Amino acid sequence: MGCALEPRDLIVLLSLKWRKVAGRKHISEFLGIGEGSIRSALARLSNAGLAEKHGRAGFKLTVDGSSYVEACLRSCGIRRLEPRPGLVEVLGCGRTCAVAEVEAFPCDRVTAMRDAAVMAGACGALFVGKGRRLVGTDLTMDLPYLSEGSLYVAACGDTLYHAVNGIVTVMCVKRPCTDVGRGRPTGGRVGGPS
Repeated sequence: MGCALEPRDLIVLLSLKWRKVAGRKHISEFLGIGEGSIRSALARLSNAGLAEKHGRAGFKLTVDGSSYVEACLRSCGIRRLEPRPGLVEVLGCGRTCAVAEVEAFPCDRVTAMRDAAVMAGACGALFVGKGRRLVGTDLTMDLPYLSEGSLYVAACGDTLYHAVNGIVTVMCVKRPCTDVGRGRPTGGRVGGPS
């Protein structure tokens, strides 16, 4: 199953997954993007049956929404994606970060992948290979939540939205090894080329 969501809508769904129930204002503050954008995204997600109003508390994922967000991530090769504010000190930029455990990197060109994340709003990105080694370097990461045998993409940004969008762009939207050099993000829907 592919994913036909715009990256922003996927990120709003992820925020509901992480927060369980949240109103527009809380999602806006959590992700660091405007309430109007959240309102529009929630309307689209509600109409699609992926999110629903939960009384005065705000919105929550539907059962279909929960399954759909997992299917979207899987279609991009992402096993797990979550906020990790503590990575700011490691990456040295931004105010917050996110990390994704991935099945494989889209390519072996670290600079191209990093540039794609930065063009999507992240201030930087790291690609951690098996054995916790930073791809393209001799450095290793000693972070307790990184498993020895897994691959990770970490990105930081001034907002959580920018950090997550950097990861989603690298893994789902942009083809970093074929689109670099155009000087602009390719856009497009999650899980497919633009």
